[in-house]
Amino acid sequence: MTRSLRLTTRITCWTWSLSRRFRWSLTRRGFRCVHLVLRPQAVGGGIFSLPIMATLHRLAGQLLSDNLIDRNYFYLFDKESFFTAKALNMCIPGGPKFEPLYRDMDQGDEDWNEFNDITKLIIRSPLRTEYRIAFPHLYNNRPRKVKLGAYHSPMVMYVKTEDPGLPAFYYDPLIHPISSNTNKERRKRKFYDDYDDEEKDDFTLPEGVEPLLKDTKLYTDTTSAGISLLFAPRPFNMRSGRTRRSKDIPLVSEWFKEHCPQSYPVKVRVSYQKLLKCYVLNELHSRPPKSHKKKHLFRSLAATKFFQSTELDWVEAGLQVCRQGHNMLNLLIHRKGLNYLHLDYI
Repeated sequence: MTRSLRLTTRITCWTWSLSRRFRWSLTRRGFRCVHLVLRPQAVGGGIFSLPIMATLHRLAGQLLSDNLIDRNYFYLFDKESFFTAKALNMCIPGGPKFEPLYRDMDQGDEDWNEFNDITKLIIRSPLRTEYRIAFPHLYNNRPRKVKLGAYHSPMVMYVKTEDPGLPAFYYDPLIHPISSNTNKERRKRKFYDDYDDEEKDDFTLPEGVEPLLKDTKLYTDTTSAGISLLFAPRPFNMRSGRTRRSKDIPLVSEWFKEHCPQSYPVKVRVSYQKLLKCYVLNELHSRPPKSHKKKHLFRSLAATKFFQSTELDWVEAGLQVCRQGHNMLNLLIHRKGLNYLHLDYI
C-alpha cells in the first residue's frame, strides 16, 4: 500500500511538473509544437495560413460531403420545409414524421368545401406532398405556422478536384464539351464590318503600349487552394476565429440532413429519420439567448458590510481587516451555536 501510494505520488508530481513546464512553454514561447500551423498572437483565436488551411480541408475531405457546395440539393429537404411539413401534418419522402400540430384538420368539418363554394378552385387529381410544402398558401386550405423557404439558389459551377497537383484552371472531363457548329456559312462569318479594304485605315498602336497585367501570373501555387476554400463549408472557409475543441466542431452533423439512399438498410433509414426529427424539434423550440446583466464580483462584495475599500495606512488597514474578521467570526459563532472557537494564526 505504501509502495503504491508512493508511486502514485511520484506520478502525480511528475504530471504536475510536466503540466507546469508545458504551460510555461505555451505562455512564454507560444505553441512550440505547432508554431508553423497556428499563430497564437491573434486577438480572437488562431490564424491559419492558406496552405495549412487547404491541407486541413483536404484531409477532412473523407468526412465532408460533396453536396454541401450546391444548396439546391437541399430543396424541400431543409429546415423551413420540415417546419412546414410539421405544421401541415405531412411527411416529406425520406424525412421525419411528426404528430399533428393542429387537431382540427378534418375536411368534413369545414364550413366551406368544394361542394358548396362556387368560387373555390377544384383540383380533382391528387396533389403531391412536395407541391403542398413548396407552395403552402396555394395548395392548402388553412396554412398555419408555415415557413417559406428559398425556391432556388444560384447555380454553382465549381468542380471539386481530387488531385491536388492539377493546375488551378484546367478542362475537367465532367464538363460536357460544346459541340462545334457544322454550318459552313456560320464558320465563315465575319467579325468585322463589311466594307472595302481600300477605305479601311490601318490602325497601329503607338510604341511603348503594353497590355494590362502583363507581368502578373494567371495563377499561383495557392490559387487552387483558395478556390477550394472559397466553396468549403464552415469552419474551413474562415482563416481566423475563436479556437474550439475538436470534439465541439460539428464536422459530420450534415450527414443525416441529406437524402438517405434507398439502397441503405431500413434501420439506417430509420436512424436518419430519428436524427432529423430531433434536429427539427431542437431548431423549432430554440429561442435566441436572453441578454444577461454582467455581474461584477468586486462591486457585489463592496456593497456588503464585510468588504470595504478605503485609502488608509497599512496599520489602519490591518486594524480594519481584524475588525471585519472579528465581526464575521462573531456571526459565525452565533449562527453555528458554538461555545468557543480556536484560531491558529500560524
